[in-house]
Amino acid sequence: MVVGYRLAAADNLSFRQAFYKLNDILHGENHQVSFNDDPSKYWIATFSDIDDVPKGRNAITSSFTLFVPDGIAHSVATQTADNMPYKDVPVNLAIASHASASNTTIVDGYEILMGLSEDLAGKTITTSAKVIVTNYQGKIDPNSGDPDIEIKDGMSTGNWNGLINPINVTGNGVYTSAPSTTIKNPLTGTSNQFGLKMYNLNATIEVWIKVELGTSASPWSPNPADPEYYTDTITVPNAGTYPSEPVI
Repeated sequence: MVVGYRLAAADNLSFRQAFYKLNDILHGENHQVSFNDDPSKYWIATFSDIDDVPKGRNAITSSFTLFVPDGIAHSVATQTADNMPYKDVPVNLAIASHASASNTTIVDGYEILMGLSEDLAGKTITTSAKVIVTNYQGKIDPNSGDPDIEIKDGMSTGNWNGLINPINVTGNGVYTSAPSTTIKNPLTGTSNQFGLKMYNLNATIEVWIKVELGTSASPWSPNPADPEYYTDTITVPNAGTYPSEPVI
């Protein structure tokens, strides 16, 4: 990187002192160098060479050379990235689980079991579920009840009340349960699970389940797959570093 400069002084002594000061500043390695015409960037540079100074003059225009090992200009501003899956993640989220299952033969069984890492006994929880149903074939047993999806924790608590109202399934599509609030039952042993039952349902499902502390449920949308997620998001291309020019 070649840097042009102008140095002027009132007399010979002042000029020599200013020139020595410039050399002293440039001496050493890995200086953080920035320029007044663009203070948003800086370079990590080491002094390499300086042009000869004409004799008998107290005002000169010349140049010196800086070596930039990494070849880039760094941004002065701190860049912050957020890799959270949702723009407004609820602070009361206890679990968020995602799973898939298929059922063709079991009328009254639990096709999906989800373990909880925290004992929520005695706490107020709100549970909600979203299900995508594909390959719907109707009832497994034509003499049993209509197909639905249920979520319970009876295998861990002995209480078989549903954590959501049953989701009635009538064909392929997307189904979302209304949030359901309850007091979490105490565990009866070491098992700490929720179970999802595809009652009399011959189909394939993909399900998302949220359990949140308190009486409120966060919205399912927007998420990064939804266009509205980006309505107040600013995209900054090439943020952080810039190619450096060989001559300034």
